[in-house]
Amino acid sequence: MVAIQFDDMDLYEQGVVQGLQDRGYTIQNATKIVNEYRAVIEHFEDYVSPCERARQLVNGIEKGFTPEKWLAYINKLQCNVIPEKLVTERERKLIEENHQLKKMLEQVLQKEKKCRSVLSKLNLNMDKEESNG
Repeated sequence: MVAIQFDDMDLYEQGVVQGLQDRGYTIQNATKIVNEYRAVIEHFEDYVSPCERARQLVNGIEKGFTPEKWLAYINKLQCNVIPEKLVTERERKLIEENHQLKKMLEQVLQKEKKCRSVLSKLNLNMDKEESNG
């Protein structure tokens, strides 16, 4: 891993460094954290503000999550497994609501498919009747 200096980071990473500074880290330590956890930051699927990402990093670091351990949790998240130690109650509710919405969407799509099949059969029967009549 090549460490990137603050001035060479993209604006989002610089914002995370500043968010870490707001939480008491020196610019050197904050820059080091962003460098160490870059893969974690890049693998999050959601977009949150740099300050919120800094808060999440501090939360994870305080709970002992190394970049490797965190990446394993992200991989589990991508498979719909929720890492209890990293997810707030609000986030847990949003994840559950998202899961329920996905199920409902699947049901709607299945019903739509059945409706299209029935309509297709009706159209075929109507075409036959017209050609016979």
